[in-house]
Amino acid sequence: MLFKGPIPKFKYEANSFDRGLCIAGGSGITPMWQLITHSLDLPEDKTKWTLVFSNVTDKDICKFSNVVQADV
Repeated sequence: MLFKGPIPKFKYEANSFDRGLCIAGGSGITPMWQLITHSLDLPEDKTKWTLVFSNVTDKDICKFSNVVQADV
């Protein structure tokens, strides 16, 4: 198991891990979302992602519509 973050310049390398886990709260979802969507945009990247996040209400969720659409 490898723990990272928050790191100002983390260079993601495709297939570095079989599975990735991102844990965020509030607006902290933004860098996690960027990392996950970057990985998913790479056709050669087979990393499976789990995003765990929390907010006080659903109205507080940044990118709420994107998160709901990504629910697979």
